[in-house]
Amino acid sequence: MYFNMFYCGGRLWNSRPWFQRTKSDLGGIAIMEKKANILPVYVEKIYCGAANILKQELLSIGGELSIHKYAINCKEEFSDVLILGTYKQYRLLYKKLALQHWKLKDLGQELKIVINNIMLSQRLIPEGVSDSKYQEIKSLALDFKPAGDILKDMASLSLIEKGQFKDKIVVLSSGEFADIIIMQEYIMSLQSKGYEVLLTGGQAEEKWIVAIFRPDYIYIV
Repeated sequence: MYFNMFYCGGRLWNSRPWFQRTKSDLGGIAIMEKKANILPVYVEKIYCGAANILKQELLSIGGELSIHKYAINCKEEFSDVLILGTYKQYRLLYKKLALQHWKLKDLGQELKIVINNIMLSQRLIPEGVSDSKYQEIKSLALDFKPAGDILKDMASLSLIEKGQFKDKIVVLSSGEFADIIIMQEYIMSLQSKGYEVLLTGGQAEEKWIVAIFRPDYIYIV
């Protein structure tokens, strides 16, 4: 994989109940859901020429791209970028990038994996695990400890397709985070890179862990 990229937003707004309130057709709801959310993806260190083309392509389909202020004239050779698009816009973008140079074709392929990973994660119902299951998962878990710099922490992990590798599991504890927003960002960033997340917490935290964070697994101490 060429790029360090990951989903950098909070938990997506659940638009389906609001669509259902309008008594819309179920088939129509399935289509409209994909237009209802902006999916922010952060990508580290893109060549300035590629970043400018990426911005033009996104603007042409209604999306947006944040880049370094000097990338437009290449006073900065490389720029981190923040891509803002809906699911539908990303699908259009993949096709556009497939025709481009400067590794933009590879960027499109990796973006597709990230977006598919995060869409799969949105449908998760966290699985509560027993003591024995927790020990089993922990024995498979990667040695990952959040250092507080999410860009560097995500760069240490390869991008994979969610569900293909059952040994790609990260165990986190709610006690590792001083801020629930940062905890949410880490969980969703890990899921967007294809990793399963087991989150441990106390009994008083169980309801909001399930409702807000939706990790793949929860273990209540």
